[in-house]
Amino acid sequence: MIPQIFHRLQDVDHRKTMQVRESVKVAAQIERRIQPIIDKCLEEMVRSAEEVSSEIDAQVVVDRYKSGFDHPPDIAFFNLEDGNSVDCGTINNHYPPARSGSVRTISQQEKKQRKTLIGIFPASKTKEFVKEDFSDLPPQQRKRKIKERMDVLHAQVIQETNTRDALMKMKGVYEANPSMGDPNSVNGQLVENGNTMHKLNEEMHRLRVG
Repeated sequence: MIPQIFHRLQDVDHRKTMQVRESVKVAAQIERRIQPIIDKCLEEMVRSAEEVSSEIDAQVVVDRYKSGFDHPPDIAFFNLEDGNSVDCGTINNHYPPARSGSVRTISQQEKKQRKTLIGIFPASKTKEFVKEDFSDLPPQQRKRKIKERMDVLHAQVIQETNTRDALMKMKGVYEANPSMGDPNSVNGQLVENGNTMHKLNEEMHRLRVG
C-alpha cells in the first residue's frame, strides 16, 4: 500500500515538472514573438528623443505663454549716501502710479509666477475657468486662443453646411419619390441644423468684433 502511494506521489511530481517545463517554454515563445514589437517601440523612443531640440522647445513655451504686454518702465533709484536730503514725496513721484486693485506684494508676485511656471507642466487635472471671448487672457494669449477657436468653428460650419446639403438632397429625393420617405420628416433636422449654424455664425462674429 505504501509503495503505491509513493509511486503516485512520484507521478504527480513528474506531471508538475512537465507542466512547469511547458509553461516556461510557452512563455519564452511568446516573449520571442513580441520582442520585435518591443524593439521597434524602443527604436521609436530613441529616434523621438534624438529629435528633441531645446531651442525649439523653449520657443514653443515662449509662444504659448507670452502675454503681449509692454515691458514695465524702469524704476529710478536714488543714492541716499551723497549727503543730499531727498524729499520722500519727490522719490514717490518718480515711481509709476499704481493702478487701483492691482497692487501686489513681492510674495504675491512670486506666488503668481510659481503658479504660472507650474501651469507650464500641470500636475493636476483641475481646469481654470476661461471666459468665452477670452477677455480675461493677456493680449497675445487671447489672440492665439481666438484663432484656435475660430478654426474649430470654421470646421464645424463646414460640417453643418455639408449636413444641410445632404438633408436637402434627401428631401428632394423624397419629394420626387414619396415611396422612399416623407419629405416632412427632414424638416425637423433642417430646423435644428439652421439653429446650429446660427449659433456658430454668432459666435464667430462675436470673436471677430471682440
